[in-house]
Amino acid sequence: MSKEMVIEALGVVDRQTIFQVCDTILQKQGSSLLDLISEIDARGHDMTDVAGLIVEHLRDLMVVKVSDSASKVLGERSPAELETLTTQADGVDKALLHRLFSLAVRVAEDVSRSFHPRVSLEMGLLRLLEAESAQSLQSLLEKIDTAVKSGALPTSTQSTKEVV
Repeated sequence: MSKEMVIEALGVVDRQTIFQVCDTILQKQGSSLLDLISEIDARGHDMTDVAGLIVEHLRDLMVVKVSDSASKVLGERSPAELETLTTQADGVDKALLHRLFSLAVRVAEDVSRSFHPRVSLEMGLLRLLEAESAQSLQSLLEKIDTAVKSGALPTSTQSTKEVV
């Protein structure tokens, strides 16, 4: 009996599927994401479990991103899984991972309470596709300052003169 057959018989969602789901989220591929959720649902997996695994996966990505000893923190992972996590985490900045994690936690909570768990999971994960990295306040102030200096935005004295 193969590993895939055992996983399927137990009704467990394999980690590779969760990697694929997160890849589609990170690559903002809505159609592929919906196809994966459909496949997962067709296999009879519980959508609440799937949502929880996505939350855990996003946490694991952050651990890999920030920890020098990710292998200790994620001890149950094989070297191949750690390598795949590292590759996936390398393509995402920490601010976006924080936002995705926060949104995924809300999605998991919504799915667990929903009368329509698949639809809640789909719609919630599609919201994750829209997530953008939060910009620092300093970065935003610099952009505003640049726009004012270039004349793209009026200064505060210019705008009050025009109103009066």
